[in-house]
Amino acid sequence: MTLTVGPETAGEDERVIGRAYQTWLTPLLVAIPIATAQFADVKWVVATSSAVVIALLHEAGGRLHDLCIRARRTNILLRQIQDGRD
Repeated sequence: MTLTVGPETAGEDERVIGRAYQTWLTPLLVAIPIATAQFADVKWVVATSSAVVIALLHEAGGRLHDLCIRARRTNILLRQIQDGRD
């Protein structure tokens, strides 16, 4: 019996992980400080860059969560193999 709560099957795990990916977000976040640097003062560039760094750290936290979901699934599968329940 597992002590964590999460999707029950590997397919559900992958759907949860795939739903969280936002591939359009990173290029947009990279372009914002560059565009700001073209038209604004240094203080605005620093402010937007700080906001972008925070957003990218949040996205990195999401990827860490994905790794945790996969590690949980691996532990469940290894436990089933150890118990002989292919």
